[in-house]
Amino acid sequence: MIKEDFDKIKAALMAISPFMSALLRRARIVLSESIPTACVTLSYSVVVNPNFLEMLGYADKTWVLGHETVHIAFDHVKRGRVQYPRIWNLAADAVVNNMLEGFIRCSNEIKRFSIRMYDMQSLLYQFNIRVNHDELERMTVEEIYKLLLKIPWPRGPAGGDGDDLCERDLDGRGEPSGGEVLQDGDPEIYGKGTSEEVADEWRKAIVKAYAQQKLAGKIPAGLKRLVDDILQAKVDWRALLRQGFHNGFGKTIVSTWRRPSRKHADFPGVHRFTYPRVHCLVDCSGSISEKEIEQFVGEIYALAKQSPVSVRAWDAEAYEEIRAESQREVVSKVAKRLKGGGGTVIKPALERTLELMRPKDIVVILTDGEIWDIDEAETRRLFSEVASKSSVSILASTHRTLEIPMWHFVKVVVD
Repeated sequence: MIKEDFDKIKAALMAISPFMSALLRRARIVLSESIPTACVTLSYSVVVNPNFLEMLGYADKTWVLGHETVHIAFDHVKRGRVQYPRIWNLAADAVVNNMLEGFIRCSNEIKRFSIRMYDMQSLLYQFNIRVNHDELERMTVEEIYKLLLKIPWPRGPAGGDGDDLCERDLDGRGEPSGGEVLQDGDPEIYGKGTSEEVADEWRKAIVKAYAQQKLAGKIPAGLKRLVDDILQAKVDWRALLRQGFHNGFGKTIVSTWRRPSRKHADFPGVHRFTYPRVHCLVDCSGSISEKEIEQFVGEIYALAKQSPVSVRAWDAEAYEEIRAESQREVVSKVAKRLKGGGGTVIKPALERTLELMRPKDIVVILTDGEIWDIDEAETRRLFSEVASKSSVSILASTHRTLEIPMWHFVKVVVD
């Protein structure tokens, strides 16, 4: 009976929400009476008590399965390895439920035990933490978690929807002993060796699912904020790159009287524009942390919304160029191919960039600023030549402040 209901839910979701349908079809789902309701595990499995599921109507079953699948896709278990996981669970539940409301209607029974944004606002107001509803809806899970830490919780904090973010790994695959597998999950995701690789595959799945939802024409505000949350840039790249696009951003041909038409002098000529390519030089040396790499990917993802990108990882050497024509390709091609771990010498990367870039392209360097050869005369010459050839040259650092003539310096904050 549960199997039949599950198949019907997946079919119905195709029409209601391509995004939720795409994610649910990829998730590993296990039935087990060892838990009271539903949860997700460290191995990215959804575990549901079949007796609990049988008591629910179709809409509520869809809500529960969708809720847990979104927790998995957005890596809320691993991201929630914090001092107070139950508070984190509360924040994550509010964000997930806020997004689900844009797709699915659930019963009052489900609403009674699931926290919403207006519940969160009321809770915060009780302790004189004033946040308006619109501002709260724009917050990430991390930001709401920090607000909740201001509450003087008695005897430990209250949990979310049954504390469904499980810190335990049930049997190495995230499955309880004796549990029945309802759906194996996408082998492209669950066939990966490490949890980091699984998380990367889920990020790709999110981008693909989001693209499908955009084609359907309905994007709840909560969904866009969730997607932005996992690939969040800290730099306003559009403002910084405006100079590079000032000559007709978004156009290909305009007429101009600065020169007459070659065919007829009484008509204006035309001026053709091309989008500059953004060359991203990513520091992958041994001093760069995993969190910094994740943030660099987020910045590249934001840049790809403006223009095609060419990404080159570097440490003591310059690695092969990775070209991405869209944000989707940043996730599918760039994120998993950034490599390095050696010393921090930027000269080879600058040489390759100068050789391959076109005049008026844009160059962005992402680094922690600890560059060994930055004061060498030859390196300084290359910095100058790259900047002279580009329309905009930006040096973004997570740590050390760098001052190089003709380069715009930007500080990137990594949480």
